[in-house]
Amino acid sequence: MSAKAETEIRLQVGEDDLEDDENKSKDESIETLGRDPLRINDSVKIAFEELFAEPHSTLYSFDSVWLLSFKIFNLTKEWCYKITTVIFAIPLAFLWGLQFGCMACCTIWCCRPWVKACQMNVVCLQGFLQILLDCLYKPVFGAIGHIFYNIRVKFSRDAF
Repeated sequence: MSAKAETEIRLQVGEDDLEDDENKSKDESIETLGRDPLRINDSVKIAFEELFAEPHSTLYSFDSVWLLSFKIFNLTKEWCYKITTVIFAIPLAFLWGLQFGCMACCTIWCCRPWVKACQMNVVCLQGFLQILLDCLYKPVFGAIGHIFYNIRVKFSRDAF
């Protein structure tokens, strides 16, 4: 193998995945319709009919009141949500991004290495405990077991 061939060898660890992620962020746009494809927020879908119901015709309000209540409820819910998201969405998105970024960093750079270090230490401890069991406990308790090996206990109904 020549020196030139050695210099041309490139290490390609995860390079393809990195290029795919870069292309995704450039080419894809975020979905603006159907924003809950995994249906994680089904519990906050509240319809007028789920809250208000007039069970019998003797308890019906005027039709105009019922229709106006329906419209006011839906408009108020919609605009309240839009106004509060204008105020809170960007700061909260920043804070949650910060939170999950810090958690990912902590997991990658602190927790996983710490767990691996603990696993390595446990292997050393396991070896020490195995030696202790083989050299001390097994012979001692084996001898104690041999002492009591021939003891027989008989039970009878005639005690005295």
